[in-house]
Amino acid sequence: MPLIQGVLSPLLQSSILLAGVVAAGSMRIGTLTGMTGSSVASTRLPVIMAVLRLALAGEALRRINRALNAIASNSWRLKASPGWHWPDEIAVVTGGCGGIGLGVALKLAEHGVRVAVLDIKDAPESLQESSRIRYYKCDISDPSAVADVANLIREELGHPSILINNAGICGFRTIMDITESYIHRIFGVNAIAHFLTTKQFLPHMIQSDKGHIITVASLASYITLARAADYSATKAAALAFHEALRSELKHFYKAPNVMTTSVHTNWVDTPILDGLEDFFKKEGIRPLSSDYVAEKIVNHILSNTGGRLILPEKDAMAATLPGWPMWMQELTRDFYGRRATRVM
Repeated sequence: MPLIQGVLSPLLQSSILLAGVVAAGSMRIGTLTGMTGSSVASTRLPVIMAVLRLALAGEALRRINRALNAIASNSWRLKASPGWHWPDEIAVVTGGCGGIGLGVALKLAEHGVRVAVLDIKDAPESLQESSRIRYYKCDISDPSAVADVANLIREELGHPSILINNAGICGFRTIMDITESYIHRIFGVNAIAHFLTTKQFLPHMIQSDKGHIITVASLASYITLARAADYSATKAAALAFHEALRSELKHFYKAPNVMTTSVHTNWVDTPILDGLEDFFKKEGIRPLSSDYVAEKIVNHILSNTGGRLILPEKDAMAATLPGWPMWMQELTRDFYGRRATRVM
C-alpha cells in the first residue's frame, strides 16, 4: 500500500529521526536556559527516537535481504547477462494459445522476439496475425511429440534462447475424486513436460552459455491446497525442477549465463478458473489479470536477469511458509481448507 510504503521509506524515517535529534537538542538547550517545554514530551521523546531507530534498522535489513535474494536467485550475478539482441532471439512458449502464455507470446513478439507457441488447442486469431509467432500443435506431455516439434522449430526458426514452461491444467477435485488417468495427465502437463522441453533446448543454451528458462509455477508450490492436491504437488515439483536446474547449470554445466526464473502467482484470471466466478465474488477474491502477469514475466525477461517472481508482490511471505512452526502452517492450511469446502 502506498501509505505504508511511504511510512517505511528510509528517507522519511531518516528525516523524522533527524527532526527528533534537533528537537531533543533544542529541548535540552531550553531546559538549561530556563525556557522549558513540555516535560511529558521530553520523557516520551527518547522512546519515540528508539522506535524510529528500530524501524529504520528493520527497513534497512529488509532492503538488504531483498537485494541478497535477488543476487542469489540470479546465480550470484551482480549484472545482467550480456549478449542479448531481441530480434535475434527465439522463444518457446508452452500453453501459448490462451491466458498467461498468450499474453507472453504477444508481448515478446512486440519486442521483436520470434516466438514458437506449443499447445494442443488451436491458435487464436491474435497469434495467427503476428508475423513473428509460429504455432505448433503439440501434446507437451508426449516425449516423441515434443522431440518432433523441437526438431521442426530448430529447422524452421533456429535454436531457441528462451524457454517458457507455462502450460498447466487443474481440476479442483478431492484426492478420492481424482481419477488415475487425470493424475497422470496433470503431472504430464504441469511437471514432466518441463523436463521434456528443457532436455530438447537446454543443450544448445549450455553450448553457447546463453539462455533463459522460465518455470511458471504457483503459490501452490509453497501452500498445499485442499481439493487441489494434484495441482499443488505438480507445482511443488516444478519448483524443485527449477531449483535443481539452477544448481546444475552452475556446478555441473558451468554455464553461468544460462538464467533461470520461477514464477509464483496467486489466483489468475485464466481458463483454469472457468466456473468459479461466483465463488471468488462471495469470498471477495480478485484474481490477477493474465495480461498483468504476462507483462511482469516479459519485463523480467527483458531485464536479462534470472530470479523469482511472486505475484502479487504482497504475497511474498507465502514463500516462507515451509519454514514456519508447524502450528502456524496448520492454521494456514485450515484457513484454505475451510475456504475450499465452499467451492461449488
